[in-house]
Amino acid sequence: MKHLATIPFSGGLRINYLVPPVEGQEAQIFTMEASRVGIGICLSEDSCVAVVVAERLLSFDRRSERERRQGGGETPHYGRYFLVIDEAVAPLPQELIDHLIRLKDVYRAGVVFGPDRPAHLVDTMRRAEGLTHYRQEQVSPLLAQRLWPSFVDYEVTAGYAQRPVPDEPTVHRDLEMGLSSYAKDPRTGANLTGKDGAAVPMLNLPADFNNLKTRAGVRSGNLTTCTALWHVFTGLHTSWARPQSSQGEHTHVGNRVTGY
Repeated sequence: MKHLATIPFSGGLRINYLVPPVEGQEAQIFTMEASRVGIGICLSEDSCVAVVVAERLLSFDRRSERERRQGGGETPHYGRYFLVIDEAVAPLPQELIDHLIRLKDVYRAGVVFGPDRPAHLVDTMRRAEGLTHYRQEQVSPLLAQRLWPSFVDYEVTAGYAQRPVPDEPTVHRDLEMGLSSYAKDPRTGANLTGKDGAAVPMLNLPADFNNLKTRAGVRSGNLTTCTALWHVFTGLHTSWARPQSSQGEHTHVGNRVTGY
């Protein structure tokens, strides 16, 4: 699928894709709603890797409209799962930052999860103009578009969330947990199922998206790739996107082409 646009709305982000024709049919537009998008990074002597993950948040609220307005009644039920939707690989950290700026703009990612050391890396990420901030008084929109071709708006920036560097067993254990556990339907508490009737894993790497190297890295146990994915998956999984009150109840209906 080819990414077309990411559009903010009250419940998060609508990510639009062009789906290639299937069995003689015309190409279709597929829209996936995500509560938020994050990026995980890992740097090694061999390569620098970034992995983009979208969080899908499903809700079921049994309260009446009056109870919702007054904040009373039963607590709403939520379910969520995570999709690897893009990736980037670069030989040097500075080249990876260029990719991070592009991925941040394309998907309106609000946070980059990465290691808390070495200190100079953390400082470089936090100071990266075009990624975590813009000097608006010094950079005009026209110049910003020349400096960063993916430039969207001064408000589209990503924070850098530094996390302890995990050991290898922790990385593989946590990713295996995500790949082998299943998302829950907030209505019933049962496993969420896709269009094929199969249970939906908590962590998904669908082949429809640009994640070939990440899938290969996870299969082979490549530590750099797995660590980048670990940072963003556990970073999103252990934090929480506050649902917007105007988002309302969401019923999961997989797209008839992709199932997501």
